[in-house]
Amino acid sequence: MVRTRLVFVLFFLFFCRTVPTGAATFDYPANLNAEQTVVDDVYMISTTAAMKGKVVGDLMALGKTLACPGAVAGDLLAIGLQVDFDGMVNDDVRILGFNTNLRGNVGDDAVLTGFKISLAPESRIGHTTVVTAKQAVLNGHMRGDLIVNAYDCLIGGNVDGNVKAAAAKLQLTPTAHIKGDLIYAGQETLIVPPGAIIEGEIIQQQAPSPSDFLFLPAGEGRRWAKLAGFAAWDAGLIIIGAGLLLFMPQTVHTPSKVMMSKPGLACFYGFLWLVGAPIIASLGLITIIGLPLSIAIVFLYVSGLYLSSLPIALWLGEKLCRTRSRPYLSLTIGLLMLSLCRALPYIGTVFGLLVLTVGLGSLALSFRNFLREMAKP
Repeated sequence: MVRTRLVFVLFFLFFCRTVPTGAATFDYPANLNAEQTVVDDVYMISTTAAMKGKVVGDLMALGKTLACPGAVAGDLLAIGLQVDFDGMVNDDVRILGFNTNLRGNVGDDAVLTGFKISLAPESRIGHTTVVTAKQAVLNGHMRGDLIVNAYDCLIGGNVDGNVKAAAAKLQLTPTAHIKGDLIYAGQETLIVPPGAIIEGEIIQQQAPSPSDFLFLPAGEGRRWAKLAGFAAWDAGLIIIGAGLLLFMPQTVHTPSKVMMSKPGLACFYGFLWLVGAPIIASLGLITIIGLPLSIAIVFLYVSGLYLSSLPIALWLGEKLCRTRSRPYLSLTIGLLMLSLCRALPYIGTVFGLLVLTVGLGSLALSFRNFLREMAKP
């Protein structure tokens, strides 16, 4: 137990050495009132969070329902089911939400990922806009390029740059104004309605299909090699998952239960681990003392990336089979379904990112709980 506690102390000291003093504010409530000003980075974690004040720094918010009518001097990172942005951000905005409504002003880039993304006519984005969603309604003023990957996309705003869209259903409204080129890939030919303005060229590319995501366009040999790679990846997961269920069943069952009980927290931990682990590992390479810790973090990081699908696959397979008494069959069916969903055009990328984030977070939460149990006297 003393050795375990010593590891915790060393890791805490190492983490404190890599984070500048005063780099973040964790002791603020879920709501910042309009009269509040925070000269620091702010992290908000709550079921319902609202930022109505002013943050002179970066804002990271995680919750079921998020609202941001205030002002942020730095970047905004928001992860939630319902995200409403009505304020002003001077730098970049990155939102991962099931339903996202953006009505405010963004000084630089905006990266929006989710099921439904909506840009109101009064919204303003200062540079590049990247949207990945099942349904996207894009109004407002985008001063840079617009890059869209969606199933159903409606463009009715002003775009000062080029538009690159991959959508099964792409439509323009009469209020659409594109100053650059419109490059799109879809199953239907785009019809420009009266009133819509496209100053550049309209270029239609070949519509993507599931085979485009499974095969390379350079000959039969490469195509079969790519397919064999996907098959080997899934087969390896099935074998490893079956082995874990046989010898260490809790390593799969526990993350699956954690994911079902705390999906939002699992998504948050997955994002932190996905982004933060490489940074901490690279900082540890600077010193000889931190080298073993960096190697351990890299090993856990790579293993987590590969095994992140297992808890979600087990949960999905149990739902499809409607029983928990056949875990091997449930895991196999779940992994095959996840593989097919990742190969879907337009929404496969979003789905794969969500699976990776939530699965990685459930593994991280389970590992954290395991370390806490080991640290108890």
